[in-house]
Amino acid sequence: MLPSDPEGCAALLHNACTPGSSEQLQLQTAPLLFGLNASHGNASVPLPQLEQDVVAFLLLRGPSAFIGWGEWGLSWPVGVSWNNQNNQTVALPPLLQTNFGAPLANCTEVRPGVFSRAYESAAATLDCNTFSAQ
Repeated sequence: MLPSDPEGCAALLHNACTPGSSEQLQLQTAPLLFGLNASHGNASVPLPQLEQDVVAFLLLRGPSAFIGWGEWGLSWPVGVSWNNQNNQTVALPPLLQTNFGAPLANCTEVRPGVFSRAYESAAATLDCNTFSAQ
């Protein structure tokens, strides 16, 4: 799960995106369980930082990775929709159905607090300074 504060975001990604670091090597080879930040009781904003979380997942993931929510990201419901705690139907966000292709390189810190990684169909960039994702 990605912290929503600039310092926590940058600290997590700095170590993971430093070429040759033990954390980067581990992330690029070990399976990753990534938990989305979720507001389980808020039907209007169930995933308040979805774009930032998905981009962080794309920056960090190796060849075997899973994104979801809950304990270790393992509580994601099966299918394209589910009922939330208020028994309202929530659709799986289109961003989570997107195929970005394979990564072309590991993530890098392109300037202080800004991390990027190229994929076949997109570039994933997270600016921890402004907590904005592209």
